[in-house]
Amino acid sequence: MNLKKISMGILVLFLPLFLVSCAEELAKPRIEGFAVYEKVDPPYVYKAITPEGVIIQISIKANYPLNADNEFWANAIENYVPQKGYKLVKKGDSQKGKYFIFLVPGVKYDYFYLVHFYIQENKITLTEAGGQYAFLKDYETRIIQFASNY
Repeated sequence: MNLKKISMGILVLFLPLFLVSCAEELAKPRIEGFAVYEKVDPPYVYKAITPEGVIIQISIKANYPLNADNEFWANAIENYVPQKGYKLVKKGDSQKGKYFIFLVPGVKYDYFYLVHFYIQENKITLTEAGGQYAFLKDYETRIIQFASNY
């Protein structure tokens, strides 16, 4: 009987802590195949990685210059990123915004750099993802869908 009371006391004490920790885990958005970083340094609000090293990170910033629209940011990305030696291989529209995929030539491997953005009110949500180009086909659709729904 004492053992039963002790067990119930432990259950009552630790059950709320367990439920709170589960609720925090459920509140974090997940993308299939990615492990989410528990701690993310600003300016990022989300960061995750796959076993192959494909990484995704999301930041939310003020949309500056004020009233910059999708076309402004699309032109900026399409003109600026290739100046860094990246080759545009694909671009398109998502549910909420636009995305661009660039090939980044490497010495041993080629890499990809995916940029997705959408504007909501006076904020721009920017998703960046990258990894070995060989893994792009495995994760491209999931990354774009996740970025559109973040």
